[in-house]
Amino acid sequence: MLVSADQFDALIRQGDMYSRQQATQTQATAEFWHQVMRHYPEHAFWMVQNPSLPSRLLEAILQNAPSLPVVHMAARKAILSEASALQLAQHPEAAVRLSLAKNPQISAQVLAILAQDIDPSVRQIAQAQEEKLAPYHTDAQHHHPACADWQWAMGF
Repeated sequence: MLVSADQFDALIRQGDMYSRQQATQTQATAEFWHQVMRHYPEHAFWMVQNPSLPSRLLEAILQNAPSLPVVHMAARKAILSEASALQLAQHPEAAVRLSLAKNPQISAQVLAILAQDIDPSVRQIAQAQEEKLAPYHTDAQHHHPACADWQWAMGF
């Protein structure tokens, strides 16, 4: 478990893949993340990759006009609130919207918006993601063979 902002900074500054992976995957408390934000705001790119970063702090990072790489990484890897995901779905950079479409954590509502995107790559990925979710989010689930097996096993 990460315990100090200085420890996080040291891992990032070491520059090797193992240290940075440790920084982006090790659990930490909300207080820890507050310390990192106060002392090392330049590490936002690495912070948004860690799933233990509280959504409230992630939203604060996104609202403070972060650099494009930070926004792109948040869209790609972060567990986003619905409000943040909806905001990123309207981002002017197609690369951000494309990363968001590839994020397995986003909702069907956000995917529906991205499936109508002006960029064909974003549209294509979002529509493919929607198709993957279709058996679980529509009436089509009653006709999906895997769901039929599950329904039979559960006695529906």
